[in-house]
Amino acid sequence: ISLLGFLFAFVLLITIKEFFTGKILYRREIEALTKIPVIAEVAFNETKDLLVVEPGKRTYAAEEFRKIRSSLSYLGINSEKKKILVTSSISGEGKSFITANLAISISATGKKVILVDMDLNKPTLGKILNIHSDKGVSDFLLGNVKVQDIIEEVPKYGNLSYISAGTIV
Repeated sequence: ISLLGFLFAFVLLITIKEFFTGKILYRREIEALTKIPVIAEVAFNETKDLLVVEPGKRTYAAEEFRKIRSSLSYLGINSEKKKILVTSSISGEGKSFITANLAISISATGKKVILVDMDLNKPTLGKILNIHSDKGVSDFLLGNVKVQDIIEEVPKYGNLSYISAGTIV
């Protein structure tokens, strides 16, 4: 009886803790609160490797990005509607991780992809892709360079190009 009582108390404690936390923990919570479709879920990446989608790599995380890629076609991302924006208001939520891996996943299908780092405060996509560029979006917006001058090919991925955030002012 005491073992069942302890188990019940433990389950009750966990349930109360989840109820009063201010975080969204489960997919069903998002679906209950919004009408936005959830096309896939990406599990927390505990490794230090920020690029989980590699040619020939068959990991669980890589498969999640392939699932997102195929789900995008059902949402109308096609030859006419080609732009995807990944954004968030809080730093550290995984925007760069999602963006880089999704771009690699899409480019692996043979489609040409240009990854644009628009984070003018703390750009990180260049570090993830191991590309260091002096010129980028901020320099283009200031009129200092032409768009052709800031597009760089990502060496390891044939159909992937990159535009850095540029000079941080």
